[in-house]
Amino acid sequence: MLDKNKIQVEILKTYLKGENVTKIKSQDNTLIAISGHYAYVLNDDDTLLNLSLLPEKEFKFQIGKKVLIDTRLSVHTNTCIMRKLKFDDNSGHVYVNEKIYKNFKDCKMFGTDENSPIFCYNDIDEPFGIMMPIHNSEDKEE
Repeated sequence: MLDKNKIQVEILKTYLKGENVTKIKSQDNTLIAISGHYAYVLNDDDTLLNLSLLPEKEFKFQIGKKVLIDTRLSVHTNTCIMRKLKFDDNSGHVYVNEKIYKNFKDCKMFGTDENSPIFCYNDIDEPFGIMMPIHNSEDKEE
């Protein structure tokens, strides 16, 4: 898993490039969203960055109940490499951008369905972040 310093460097680089970085207040946590595709749980006391400079939104999340398992299958497309994750009850699967997945690969992951956010928790069951699934138009599996 990424440490807090690497996360802060990634946030700062993204912000300085002029890309979308947003502070999201949700229930008990503050999340820093990067380009709308993923977010890290990072509270004001965890960081050297001045998070008050970021645009802020409030949001309520419905945390998924199904555990996601890495299938270790990567799918190459014209735009990215996707990692396939499946629900532990075999009710389906989701794809995530492999570059983003690497930041969360050691987390416990939970979801609801292929259109819902994937919630990531660290090894002591604290929220670590959120990833958004991406659709694979070439996926023939039902």
